[in-house]
Amino acid sequence: MKMHTAPNPGPPVGKPHDASFDKEKTLMRTISTEGEGEEAREGSVVVVHVDIAQPDSEGKLKRMYCSRDNYPDGIRFELGRSFYSEALERSLYFCKPGSVIDTLCTDPDQATDHTLNVFPDKLPEGAKPMWCAPNGPVGIPQGAMKDPPMIPPKEEDLEPPWQPPQYAMVFHILLDSVSMGQIPMYMEGGERLAWVNERKAWATELFKRGWYARAMRHYKKAMLDLEVPIEWYMESQIVERNQLRTSLHLNVAACGVKCPVVRPFPNLQTPKMHTHPQRDAIRHCTRVLKVDPKNVKAYYRRAMANLMIPEEQNINGLADAVADLKIALEIDPENVEVRREMKRAMDVQRKTDKKASGMYTKMIGTGIEV
Repeated sequence: MKMHTAPNPGPPVGKPHDASFDKEKTLMRTISTEGEGEEAREGSVVVVHVDIAQPDSEGKLKRMYCSRDNYPDGIRFELGRSFYSEALERSLYFCKPGSVIDTLCTDPDQATDHTLNVFPDKLPEGAKPMWCAPNGPVGIPQGAMKDPPMIPPKEEDLEPPWQPPQYAMVFHILLDSVSMGQIPMYMEGGERLAWVNERKAWATELFKRGWYARAMRHYKKAMLDLEVPIEWYMESQIVERNQLRTSLHLNVAACGVKCPVVRPFPNLQTPKMHTHPQRDAIRHCTRVLKVDPKNVKAYYRRAMANLMIPEEQNINGLADAVADLKIALEIDPENVEVRREMKRAMDVQRKTDKKASGMYTKMIGTGIEV
């Protein structure tokens, strides 16, 4: 049974809007010319021409790459399954052939393109007066100067002050052609499972290459495709769906414990929607343990994530990690990885106890003041 939905309105034309997966304003896309025809979706084969530039020491855009030099007929790839930069890929979603797109990327991971040999540099000092100003080419599309809301937001919805970028790269793209993509919402059970397994396999390929943040987003997208409402008629498909869901949760967690704790660019989200790889790992492991209380991988990865977060940001993290590792060892006493992580956790615990004991002795050493 196919579901009927309202037509996709598509991205706005002539206005900057957030094209990043996590809505962090790290990919601000402006479509200056709207094309006609099939919308680019995951699974579409696209042909594009792209110029990539970044600010030089005077703040002027300096071209780093022009696809016409090496690919006069355009770069051809499948959207959602390529090794081109994430900034280039995400700039194309829901655009039509003939579209002209300008995307400003302030995330070095998403801007890096190993295939085209394009790597972003930090903004030079001479470029900062222009590119780090709230009313500059980054601040304006990211909303640094926007008017305050008429109705004061709740405290948890308050946006943090705008932070100037450390990186800035501009992608100027002409979308030449688009083939029909896939719409998971219209897929039946078996087709949906096959599609999600393909997306999962691709995310695993990204993980193997060490692109953990990108792999994490692909696992999440696969999970979203799996969870689109549908009638599941066969019990075997329901079992496979549940197993696949668990696997995706655990893989997101695996990415989270591989991502760096300190991110190399400002996070512009509100605190309520703050994306933190290790906290994401904790959440996804907890989801698994609600349905599978004996899942050793979930306990192990949740413990690793808790140990990665600095103590001042995660007061009970060490205790929670030790508790999870103890349960994991009760379930699987011979697990080498869990035993190794428990040893590390106990070493941290001893150092913490020793430090706390020293502070306590120092506090009471001179007696009580009156």
